[in-house]
Amino acid sequence: MRRKLVWDRLAEVMRAGREVEGRVLNVVPSGYAVGVAGYVALLPTSQARPGVVQSIGTLQPFYIQKMEAGRRLITLTSWHGNRAAQRATVSAAALYSNIPSIASAE
Repeated sequence: MRRKLVWDRLAEVMRAGREVEGRVLNVVPSGYAVGVAGYVALLPTSQARPGVVQSIGTLQPFYIQKMEAGRRLITLTSWHGNRAAQRATVSAAALYSNIPSIASAE
């Protein structure tokens, strides 16, 4: 239930073109694995800003390029394009803020 709510919130963030915070975890064959709100997302090498690799493990801003619900695949970019005026970072805490805790659901 919780993961679905977080997935839906990430989809809203993607549609709004807002930033999401994530941590580069490691290098993978096609780019970088990035932890975002409990999911491991893909940052293709072609979509990574210079300097992303040097900042492994630190929170960084990313944009969600696409999401595939069936595969639970999130593809990120570190470039934003023409929506720079809409920059509003969504922290991991904000993604979970409106989700009831398991303890309160019981």
